[in-house]
Amino acid sequence: MFGRSVALREFIPRRIESVTAQLSGKSKGYVPQNRMGRGGPGGGPGGPGVMLRPGMLEAPPLLKALDSDQSNALSQSEYTSGAKQFFTAADKDKNASLSLEEITNELDNLLATAGIMAPSFVVARSVQRTADSNHDGQLSAAEWNDAVLKHFGSWDTNKNSAIDEPELAAGLGKLMTQGFPQFEPVTPPPSGAKPTIKN
Repeated sequence: MFGRSVALREFIPRRIESVTAQLSGKSKGYVPQNRMGRGGPGGGPGGPGVMLRPGMLEAPPLLKALDSDQSNALSQSEYTSGAKQFFTAADKDKNASLSLEEITNELDNLLATAGIMAPSFVVARSVQRTADSNHDGQLSAAEWNDAVLKHFGSWDTNKNSAIDEPELAAGLGKLMTQGFPQFEPVTPPPSGAKPTIKN
């Protein structure tokens, strides 16, 4: 349902390494900051539960990976630098463009390092669909860079030239749900009036 998952042979060694580090006290592991408390909304340890939305699980490890100055927010230079590194790492065939499979595989690798199983294919497909301006099924470096700058501008909702975790989660959520059907609320006609029928 969510596309390609991380290969089991790749996931197990990383998971063992993570658990070993946690048991030896070298790492706390990954603890989601936004999670639903036991007992549903309003109950459970840690205060009222928070409904997990698309992007919430993926944002913390991405922020940690890209936030070089550990300010808990991504500057434009950190964001674009990380995107450039992603492009280089994902371009396995070194043809200066990214296929849908290459984007998906690199997203899987990045999230698997943090122990997260996520619908990488959904994000990759949305990125490709919105950034592939010439519709050739490949993202050139120019198309990639244009999309990166566009996303930074739209995700920086408070216009402080930085993207914090909630903004990153919201932006990723938009990418992950792009293309899903959107339904507008229907307003009933006034009492006694006949509904307008559009051809």
